[in-house]
Amino acid sequence: MPLIVSEIPLSEASAETFSNVLKANPDLARAFAKAAESGDGRLFQGIFNAKPVALLRVISDPLIAGESAWRLSELVVHPATRKRGVGKEMVRQAGALLAPATLDSGPRW
Repeated sequence: MPLIVSEIPLSEASAETFSNVLKANPDLARAFAKAAESGDGRLFQGIFNAKPVALLRVISDPLIAGESAWRLSELVVHPATRKRGVGKEMVRQAGALLAPATLDSGPRW
């Protein structure tokens, strides 16, 4: 099964859902909880074999020109799935989801 990356709401419930992923790193767990309280950023989940294995949060970066400039804030991968390219794939897929859509060339007649 491939890694499935999707955006999820940044909330306390998402932090609870990923408690198994976050338990190895209490500092990141606190960072995600604080972000959930403030609603700061966008959150992406990585699912493998129907189980959450990774979380990635991006925040708006005002120093980068453009309407939707995002910077990686936190990335956490479950200890059992580390060193398997999960983090790299999370960044790749989240980047694709954040990229602006290509221009539509109009209707195909």
